[in-house]
Amino acid sequence: MAILTVQNISKSFDLKEILQSITFNVEKNDKIGLIGINGSGKTTLFKIIYDVIGPDSGSISYVNGLKIGYLRQSIEVDENKTIYEICLEKFKDVIDLKEDIKKLEEKISSEKDHVILNRLLREYQNKTEQFNKKEGYMYDSKIKGMLKGLNFTEDEFESLAKNLSGGEKSRLLLASILLENPDLLLLDEPTNHLDIEATMFLENFLRSYNKAFMVISHDRYFLDRVCKKIFHLENKKLTIYNTNYTDFIKLRDKEYEIKKKAFENQAKEIERQKEIIRRFKSYATEKFYKKARSREKLLAKVDVFEDPKRQATDFHLNFESDIKSGQDILSVENAGKSFGEKKVFSNISFDIYKNDRVGIIGKNGIGKTSLIKSILGEYHLDEGEVNFGSNIVIGYYDQEQKSLNKENTVIEEIYDNYDYMDLSEIRNYLGAFGYSGENVFKEISSLSGGEKGRLSLLKIMLKKPNFLIMDEPTNHLDIESKEILENALKDYKETFLIISHDRYFLNKVVNKLIVVDRDGCEVFLGNYDYYLEKLEERRIEKEELSDDFSGFTKTELKKIKKNDNLKKKNIKKIRADIRFVSNKIEELEEEIEYLNNKLTEKEVYEDYKKAFEINNIIKNNKEEIDLLFDKWQALEEELDSDN
Repeated sequence: MAILTVQNISKSFDLKEILQSITFNVEKNDKIGLIGINGSGKTTLFKIIYDVIGPDSGSISYVNGLKIGYLRQSIEVDENKTIYEICLEKFKDVIDLKEDIKKLEEKISSEKDHVILNRLLREYQNKTEQFNKKEGYMYDSKIKGMLKGLNFTEDEFESLAKNLSGGEKSRLLLASILLENPDLLLLDEPTNHLDIEATMFLENFLRSYNKAFMVISHDRYFLDRVCKKIFHLENKKLTIYNTNYTDFIKLRDKEYEIKKKAFENQAKEIERQKEIIRRFKSYATEKFYKKARSREKLLAKVDVFEDPKRQATDFHLNFESDIKSGQDILSVENAGKSFGEKKVFSNISFDIYKNDRVGIIGKNGIGKTSLIKSILGEYHLDEGEVNFGSNIVIGYYDQEQKSLNKENTVIEEIYDNYDYMDLSEIRNYLGAFGYSGENVFKEISSLSGGEKGRLSLLKIMLKKPNFLIMDEPTNHLDIESKEILENALKDYKETFLIISHDRYFLNKVVNKLIVVDRDGCEVFLGNYDYYLEKLEERRIEKEELSDDFSGFTKTELKKIKKNDNLKKKNIKKIRADIRFVSNKIEELEEEIEYLNNKLTEKEVYEDYKKAFEINNIIKNNKEEIDLLFDKWQALEEELDSDN
């Protein structure tokens, strides 16, 4: 049954049409993902559905009594109420019933008149049935469960909303709207301020939600997990796909190829017919003139196909580096940082080597951004140390975009940082990033989050770094822009370290994952799915161990755990030794190649003594490589035995 019917709606702003003849139904259990590039009209459509703005034409009808919950990107909360109180407001009807029941109980206990008492008892029974039907006895546990799932601790429940950050307010709004349990949820970018754990909580909630929802999201992993329909807005039109996101991509691309081929074939046929008509007319006889007119009439009746142009994000990214780094990029040893009495992170140790593609994940507030800023020297470490390798050129992407001067225009921002470039060259680069014409004179303060993100990426690209450090670079980027960034990172020949909660993105670009928690961090040698596999293996292993060690004393279990920890430390050392040996072999082989080239130079091969010295170095290097290969094999065998 349709709970919402949208019929032929269109909408324009300042003569620019955003939506054109949009038609669809929402059924009572629909799970819909609404996608499209930034500016395609997704939020506008939500506002029309929620009656914030009206359509220019067309109609919307709702089933009687339809309750809609709308999570907007703009944040509006009562700042003088606590987190718990704001959520409690969603149960006002239940709280009122509870108060009514309490008053009735007091009246019943003191009433002597049997007629009045019977009336009170009937009213009490009616109110109690309503209270139980609404699961009134569960409102407290529902609120606490929702808040904890979205990463609020019980200590924070009594915090005033005015003391919350923008991200925390967004999470609070999401919690309160989900607690409403509306017939239709409209969620505009609900995962924007969620870490991976909270996003998974939301996924599980929506998967089990027995009512309808529409969600705007650029999180492809999330869309795949929760949506059974995809509504795709492109070029003002809406296309509906009864599938998840991954299958939608396949279907969309297939449809595009079919439409493109049909358009091209029809265009060729129309041109062929026009050429025949021109030829017939050139014969200048009545017979051929009639034939030409006949073909013209047929051609006029042809329903000409529309060119299926993609609504693309105009954005070209290519990371390159002029300076070659050494093999060792970054070493972090027992790093710790506190702000006052609050410990932000501690016991952080990891190494990054040339061509490592590293992701960092962890809960919100665990200290990921503070760790990056400590690595960059913006914060002073209280414990441990950070060491960079040689010839490191860093390109830093700050999620808060503090590297951008808000007082500048777009073109001034590039010129201030790269004044050796002439204005025409700067304009060419800006054009490749979607800034053309008068847009280059826009003030940075007026740019959207996505536009600021693109400008920051351009600045990094022009710097030509050999080590990228990026903090949530996919925030504010639409799916197409994320794919452009992914491809640029996959083509990048150097090293990067990226904080991200975008699991799809992490799967595409990283080969090493650092998971930060309260006790330190752990390194996984793979992408996000590899990390999940390892967690599942550990869960199964833990279940098996709980059976295997059920008869052991606590002291014996501690000893087993201690031995296991020593084994893990040994494995870590072996892996570090293997990397060192591998890098050393690579260095020696590069030196041999360089020396062999030297031997072909005239000034060397004509100088017997110099040639003899070079040959000796090559011979020694080859002998050292043989020894290193033996050591490598021994280390691999040792690693296999420890595993």
